[in-house]
Amino acid sequence: GLDPQDEGDALLDADSDGLSNAQEYAAETDPHDAESGLKLEVTRLGNGMLRVGFVGVQERSYSLQSTQALDQEWQPLTNFFPETSGKVSRTISPRVSRERFFRLVTPVNP
Repeated sequence: GLDPQDEGDALLDADSDGLSNAQEYAAETDPHDAESGLKLEVTRLGNGMLRVGFVGVQERSYSLQSTQALDQEWQPLTNFFPETSGKVSRTISPRVSRERFFRLVTPVNP
C-alpha cells in the first residue's frame, strides 16, 4: 500500500480512478492523480486493423491480452518493452472475431 505502516490501504483507491493503490504501484502511476492510471486506448483503423496505445514507463514490461467473453480465459496477444517513458502504440490484427475485450497487464519486474 501507500502507507508502509498499513498494508491494508493497498486495496483502496486514493484518487477514485477505478485502480487500487496496489495496481497503481505495479503500473508505476501516481495513486493520487486520477489522470495517471494505466489506460489502454483501442482504435479501429480504416483497413480493419486495430491500433492499441497507452502511456508506458521505461524498462517496465506490459502484456496485451484479449478474450471473446469476460468469463473466458485471457489470451496473450503481444508484449511491450518500452525503451523510453511515454506513448507506446502498435497496430494489431483483430483476429477472427470482431468482438473482443482487451486488457493491459504489467507483470512484476525483478
